[in-house]
Formats: sequence, structure tokens, C-alpha cells
Amino acid sequence: MRIPVIFRSAGLLLLFASAAHALQPLEHFVDAARKSSFDAREATATERQHAEETTRAWSALIPTLTTRAAYTRNQYPASSLVPANPSTGAAARTITIIPEDQFDAFLVLDVPLVDLSKWGLVSAAKHAEAATVKRGVQTGLELDKQVARAYFSVIGGEALLQATDKSLRVALQNHELVVNRQSAGLATDLDVRRASAEVERAKQQAADAKYILVVTRRNLETLTTVTPAEGAPSLSDDLHAEAPVRAFEEKTTSLPSVLAAESDEKGAHANVNAAWGALAPSLAANFTERFTNATGFAGQSQVYAAGVTATWRLDAGAWAGVKSLEAAETAASVRRERAMRAAKDQVFQAWAQVESLTAKARASRSQVDATDEAARLAHERYTQGRATQLEVVQADRDAFDATVSRIQADADLAYARVWLRSASGETLAATSTKETNR
Repeated sequence: MRIPVIFRSAGLLLLFASAAHALQPLEHFVDAARKSSFDAREATATERQHAEETTRAWSALIPTLTTRAAYTRNQYPASSLVPANPSTGAAARTITIIPEDQFDAFLVLDVPLVDLSKWGLVSAAKHAEAATVKRGVQTGLELDKQVARAYFSVIGGEALLQATDKSLRVALQNHELVVNRQSAGLATDLDVRRASAEVERAKQQAADAKYILVVTRRNLETLTTVTPAEGAPSLSDDLHAEAPVRAFEEKTTSLPSVLAAESDEKGAHANVNAAWGALAPSLAANFTERFTNATGFAGQSQVYAAGVTATWRLDAGAWAGVKSLEAAETAASVRRERAMRAAKDQVFQAWAQVESLTAKARASRSQVDATDEAARLAHERYTQGRATQLEVVQADRDAFDATVSRIQADADLAYARVWLRSASGETLAATSTKETNR
């Protein structure tokens, strides 16, 4: 029988209490992933980037100070003699209009007074930052699911390894029994060969199970940067029914992915306002202080100038830009509607999967009980000489297949419960506490 790859899913309902198991608690891996995983670090950096972009947008609305210094070598200096003025008693003097070596220094202060476009860009940047923060929260929810999948894959791997070890022990015991019966003339050489083949087959299953466990442990370590300890608790589910799907769907309005789409729509609207603002007049004040040795007729080496500037620019490109951004706003609105619908669809799908997998897990338990009993009876009948070795082999295979199917069903159901809660916005840590305290 081929060992199925069962660990595409993970679960919540785990019996954590046993101190004999050394595997760290789920919350330990969740916390590590939220701090150290690649996705978490990237989300943090992106949030910081958008926060700085908001600060830069604000900086366009505050006064700016510019300093500038210049040296000029003039080929033809110019000066003028100002004669004496007897009426005022002023003596004759020479003024420098253009010095041969000219030095200038400027201090320029620009103060935006009215600029609707820049205010619109600030609003757009704030909404973009808010959307990024909400997507960071959504990244955390997705990380919770990934960690749960990897964590319970390790537990499922342990369960599969235990099942293969049990299967190998049964095969070895059966082989020993068949050899003894052959010595007593009660079994054929064919029976011995079949028993030997089952032993080797069980060894292959054990090797596959060890490989799966090693890989799942490595995946969990890569995701969380935490090395999983050896051992694991038992995976189990009490097969309880979930609340009605509407109770979960009602929570989707506050999902980070939905709120991020709403912020994107508001940001697109702010960009439209900024584009319209660029078509309106802007007003700015400026103040300039100049230090120079080209004093001119004023005779002052330090002079200032202050003024107010009104600017109004109209062009076809700006108008086209407005229309383009209005279309972008419409697209953002559609994406918001899609995000809401997708959130509800995901909740519905997860809820329906829990319903289906609960029935499957219940059936798998009955199947395990039936096949275990059938295997016991087959061994008993073979010992009494009332069954063939082939019947024993088939019964053992059926029992092993049923055990693996139950591990698969429990893992699938447990992860479906995680997915349902994550899809409705609950964090894994809160969910784990809630379910453990049931």
C-alpha cells in the first residue's frame, strides 16, 4: 500500500496537557513566526516605508529653508564715485557695483499658504499607510495558518511514524508465528515468503514516515526559526459542530483584507482630489536674506526681500490625469467589493469543509475500529488454522490503511477549523486558547 502524503493540512483541537511531550506549544512557534519569519519582516519594513512616505507628504506643507553660497570671478569689475554732498556733510565715496571677486550668500524661506493638491496627496499617503498596516495584520493571520499547518504536520508525522512502527511490530510477530507454524508443518513456504514480504513492506512504510517527519520539522523550523523539540502530543477532535455560518460571515466586515481594500478606495478618492487641486490656484510666501559684497547704490551688504506668489496652471495633461485617477477610484471600489465577497466566500468554504470533514472523521473512527477487529480475528483464526496467511496480510493492510486515513481525516478537520476562524479574523493564539478551554 502506498503511504499517502497526508500533511497538507493542520489543526487546532489538540490535547496539549501531557507533560511527557517535549514539543513546544503552538503559541511559541506563532510568536516566533510573527517576529522572525520572512513575511513578517517584509511586512514590517513595508509599513515603515509607507509611514515615511506619509511624513514626506506632510513635509511638502511645512516651510522650507534653503541656503546658498556663491563665488563669482568677474572679468570687468564696476564701481562708481559718489561725490560729496555739502548740504548733508556726506563725504565722497566709492561704491562697488560689480566686484572683481564677488561673494554672495542667500537664506530663502518658502511658506506654502494654499495648495489643495498637496493636501490631497497627504490624505492619499495616510490612507495608503493605513492600508499597509491592515495588510500587515492580514499577513499575521496568514502566518498563523502557515504555522498551524506546519506545526500539526509535525504532530501528524509523529502519529504516522507510530502507526508504521506498530505495523512493523505486527509484521515481525506474524513472521515469527508463520515460521513456527512452518516448523510444525502447519504453514507453507509461500506463507513464510508472504510474511517476509510484509516485514519488508512495513520497513519501507517506516522509512517513508521518517522522511515525512524530518521534512515537516524542517518546514516548521524554516517558517518560525525555532527548532522543534522531539516528541508530540496526540492529535484528536471531539467532532463538535460549529456555529452557523452566518455567525462567521458577520465578522468579515472587520477583516484586515477588507479594511485594507476600503483604505485603498479612500486613497484613490484622495488622489482624485489632489488632481483636482492641481487645477486650482496655489499661494505661497517667500522671504530672502542676501549677504553680498556687491553693495550697489544702496550701499548695504545685507538686504532682504519678501513676497507672496500666486500660481495658477491649466493644461490638458492635468485634466487627463484627473480622469485617469477617477477611473482608478472606480477600479478600487470594485476591488473593495471583490474583497468583501471573497472574504465571505472563504468563510463559507471553510465552514462547509468543516461540516464535510466532521462526517469523514467520524466515519474514519468507525473504520479503524472495524479493521482493527477484523485484523484481530484474522490473526486468531490463522492461529487456529481456520484462515489463510493471505487473509491475515490483507486484514493487516486494511487496518494500517484505516489508521492512516484517520490521521488524514483528523488533520484535515483540525486545519479546517483553523482556516474557518482565521478567515473570520480570529488570531490563532486566541483560537487555540478558546478551543483548548472547551
